[in-house]
Amino acid sequence: MQIFLDIGNTFVKIARLHNGKLEGVPRVPSIDFVKNPIKYLDNYYSSDSKLYIASVAKESSNLVLFEKLAEGGFNYENIKVRKEFNGFKTLYNPVTLGVDRWLACLAAHRTYQQDVVVIDAGTAITLDIVTSNGIHLGGYIIPGIASLGQTIKLSTGLCFDNSILKTVNSIPTNTNDALVSGNWAMISGFFRKIEETIISNNLCISSDKLSWILTGGDYEKVGEHLRPPFYVNKQLVLEGALIVSGQLTERHDS
Repeated sequence: MQIFLDIGNTFVKIARLHNGKLEGVPRVPSIDFVKNPIKYLDNYYSSDSKLYIASVAKESSNLVLFEKLAEGGFNYENIKVRKEFNGFKTLYNPVTLGVDRWLACLAAHRTYQQDVVVIDAGTAITLDIVTSNGIHLGGYIIPGIASLGQTIKLSTGLCFDNSILKTVNSIPTNTNDALVSGNWAMISGFFRKIEETIISNNLCISSDKLSWILTGGDYEKVGEHLRPPFYVNKQLVLEGALIVSGQLTERHDS
């Protein structure tokens, strides 16, 4: 049995391969999973089980996790970023590129086969540009909305609840709305600036056809600040891991 783990800073997604497709995908807190991974993997165990792990956790946390998995009898592969993989190539420094970003870009290229901007909206918001011929041009990283909230709280003592407000179409008249709306306006401006950069440098096709691929926990909120068309794929990182595992045949039309 093949099992796939997308270990983020906040949550872990777990999926297994069944009849050629990923299924399950429960989400558990990363801190709980690292403490007791066998608790969450018991239902997946078999003598031929193999784990494919994409982790952006600290190296110390990964070492603890790998030790516990070995003790539990699990065979595993810790997926690493590669400069080139089956015709897909990144121009980003592979040493500093997060494996989640690399896998998301790999999966987006295989699935959509066109110029795309891949956005993973989680603890951080990452944005990566991939061409139709499988070149990852690079990308950007900014704090996610929750991370921005923590920064403001630490520096000013002000708190806001971004779950009760997505967008304000008028000038805010209370502090919570001002903080939430202000931060989303900043994030929205970031997307517009990146779009301008892509167009002015002729990196991809024209803006009216530029496709955005969304994944991550805040994908719905981010989607409100993008011009269509955009697609949602909540399993993008896991699908990239599936490609790397060799259980899914790669497809390249370039």
